[in-house]
Amino acid sequence: MKKKIFLYIFLLFTIYISAQNTIVEYNVRLVPFGDSSREFLMYNDKESYYFDFVDGKKTPVNEIINNYKIIRGGQKAYRKLDDINKVFRINAYPTSGHKHYLIIDDKPSIDWKIGKDKKDILGYTCTNATGSFRGREYTVWFTTQIPVSLGPWKLDGLPGLILKAEDKGGIFAYEAVQIIKNSNLEIPASVFEFMERVDKNKIKTYRDFIEQENISFKTIQEKSIANLPKGTSGNMIVSPLREYIRETSFEWEESKKP
Repeated sequence: MKKKIFLYIFLLFTIYISAQNTIVEYNVRLVPFGDSSREFLMYNDKESYYFDFVDGKKTPVNEIINNYKIIRGGQKAYRKLDDINKVFRINAYPTSGHKHYLIIDDKPSIDWKIGKDKKDILGYTCTNATGSFRGREYTVWFTTQIPVSLGPWKLDGLPGLILKAEDKGGIFAYEAVQIIKNSNLEIPASVFEFMERVDKNKIKTYRDFIEQENISFKTIQEKSIANLPKGTSGNMIVSPLREYIRETSFEWEESKKP
């Protein structure tokens, strides 16, 4: 099975496409903590790449992309637009320290309900839609003036680019702050180099990754509770493991329920 996956990836990334890209910058907020980060969607008519960038500065987009290093950040995802639900993520694997693996996520489609409300975002007329994805319910705003079925992170599948998204629980909020069209900046070559050269033993399914991640989260949580002053742990309310992670539940967990 691993040999088939490795061959598929080799054929997919041996030749990468040079084309003008659209670049969308999103401001992403972890609302309860007041934290925010810059995240970027790059796409052309064949492929897309999504990544985050945190440096506490207002570094220009061209500098970020020209000096891009694959080891930075946590949100790194490549997709072919003719197979939009297959997401190739580049992540540090939970049991490998800081070694990066290629994680293949065959994600489910989102069943969107399109509304009738309108609002203007960055000069584009947007329509609202609601849908659920891996444990969170989202309200998003998309524009058919940019007819590509993409958006921030893994939110996609509408007849236009998603420019704003908020989850019902008030944890995550995404909003486009600039759109650069017909850019000569390309998806960084290091992305393709990593995927072409990755060792087959460093290719994992998303389910494997999440199961290991949950074990790591559980270990950290247990250590934190154990380090509390004596007598205090019995009165505390333990938060769900993935309360402040973008995905809280998964389709393979649903299939196990009676």
